[in-house]
Amino acid sequence: MKTKLAILIILAAVLVLFGYYYYGKSNSQDLVTQANNLLQKGDYKGVILLINTAGTHKSLNKYLQVCRGIAYDKTGYFDLAILDFSRAINQDPLFLDAYMWRGKVYSDLQQYQKAILDLTKAIELGSKDSSNYANRGWDYMLTGDNEKAIEDFNRALELEPGNQEFYSYRASAHFKSKEYEKAISDYNKAIELNPKIAVNYSSRASVYANMGEYDKALADYNKAIELEPDNYYHYDGRGYVYTKLKEYDKSIPDYNRAIELNPKSGRTYFNRGLDLYTTGQNQKALDDFKKALELDPQNEQIRIWLDKVQKIVSEKAKK
Repeated sequence: MKTKLAILIILAAVLVLFGYYYYGKSNSQDLVTQANNLLQKGDYKGVILLINTAGTHKSLNKYLQVCRGIAYDKTGYFDLAILDFSRAINQDPLFLDAYMWRGKVYSDLQQYQKAILDLTKAIELGSKDSSNYANRGWDYMLTGDNEKAIEDFNRALELEPGNQEFYSYRASAHFKSKEYEKAISDYNKAIELNPKIAVNYSSRASVYANMGEYDKALADYNKAIELEPDNYYHYDGRGYVYTKLKEYDKSIPDYNRAIELNPKSGRTYFNRGLDLYTTGQNQKALDDFKKALELDPQNEQIRIWLDKVQKIVSEKAKK
């Protein structure tokens, strides 16, 4: 009798444990499904609320950690996103998606070396996602390693040859390497794939300007402005081309418009200040250099011009 009772107790315990395990696993799978559905809908706060309500981080599986990490990333809570991705990696050091997403966040935080390490790990674990190569290439480019950047962009384009963004990325790397013809070729392909992306025209215009082909640069800036009339960058770039052509009656209005759209660009104030100085408007130029230095206090070139024009204005005031 005692033996039968002991067996029954053991069986009951096994059933309870099995039921707890099965229910817990099933419940986690349901939560992952719900979280993924919310992510697809863009309801990132809903994802965070759902998973936070489910339990502490110790009770969450790696998939829920990554889901919440993505939601934190999308809502700007980058430190919390990194924490969740790191917890998922601690649970499973071979979890490819966690490295990929953590690498993305590190890149957004301009921690490029950490981003490169994570994306490299994702690739070593077998990722065939073209974006991992493209994103690592971008990080390499921003750390000055254009050769490795171009290698990664090449690989990304092998995996996804119809992606205009990857051609644009590679064009940027060629431009930084002063390989202007290759940069133009890549921007041409990007524009061919999608002729509605304004920044590709503006970026190609910058290459043409560096090549001294100002007519082509102006044509591209005009097209960029047509597609995206409220982006200061296009006016700033076109203004610079007009400056190179000494057409100050056109460059200054473009800088004016760029500043209206983005009053935080020290470079634009500086460029306008140079043109105002060149056209004899020294007080206005001085005001622009002061503003430029306020926005970019470490820029020694601005400081030199500020001191130079300050002396001219002061000497004139004494007369």
